Amino acid sequence: MDCITLVISLIGVVFAISYTLLVPRKAEDDETIKSTTKTEIPENLDKELLLKDYDITNQEIERRENITLVVGSILIAAAFLIASQPFLINNKTLIPIAALASIVLYLLWLFVLHLTTKYIDEIAYIRIHVLEERISELEKSKGYKFGVHTFLQEQIKEKVWIKVRRSFWGLLFIMLCGYWILISIFY
Repeated sequence: MDCITLVISLIGVVFAISYTLLVPRKAEDDETIKSTTKTEIPENLDKELLLKDYDITNQEIERRENITLVVGSILIAAAFLIASQPFLINNKTLIPIAALASIVLYLLWLFVLHLTTKYIDEIAYIRIHVLEERISELEKSKGYKFGVHTFLQEQIKEKVWIKVRRSFWGLLFIMLCGYWILISIFY
């Protein structure tokens, strides 16, 4: 049994579980952000300015998402590639180093890039919902309710699959740590 790899893996599991617990946010925080955003956007703002703000906010979310996915694709693939290296070169002494490197690499991406991006995007989505409300108020006379984000939010509330989707990266990280736990016990 490789105790060093086991300890590193168990520390990784603790971080993975803490990530899955951090993913849900407090509704009170959202309400505070929403009320601040509502006061920040004047009631009499022109529809064109509201649409421009809406478009820019959507672009910012898309940009952050693309960066997170590209960097994540590289770092997560690298973490799993590092996991295979001690076995490809048949060197058991590299197992703890590879475990540490792959877990730290995944942790950096998960907490530093992904989680912070997720929080920033959630704040941006609150702003988008406020903008959608304001644009819908302007279009009320035409019988039109503006806002795909608000529509989607209403459709996916309390769905099990969305909760699994939101914690996917934490679950994948638990799998990586589980792999190292198995290696530390059986190899």
